[in-house]
Amino acid sequence: MVREVAGRSEELQIEILKRATTDPEFHDRLKADPRGVLAENGLKIPDVVEIRTVQSDANVVYLALPPRPSDELSEEELEQVAGGFCSCCIISCSSCG
Repeated sequence: MVREVAGRSEELQIEILKRATTDPEFHDRLKADPRGVLAENGLKIPDVVEIRTVQSDANVVYLALPPRPSDELSEEELEQVAGGFCSCCIISCSSCG
């Protein structure tokens, strides 16, 4: 789901995190309403994705790991294979109708 965020998402995330370190009001808003603040800054996260904010300190550093690859097909991939595929239809097939 998070991979569906299009465009310059990685660059925007870096910009948002930099701003959060220098702008206390922005930091507090990001912590209180991460989905809203991210959307205001060009990162629309799907509602089905949970967002958690945590703050590192001198003794604790959080490392966010990406999701593991899945063997399941995405909705888009399922749509592409749903009707099956006949290699002869690339040219034009009268037998598949």
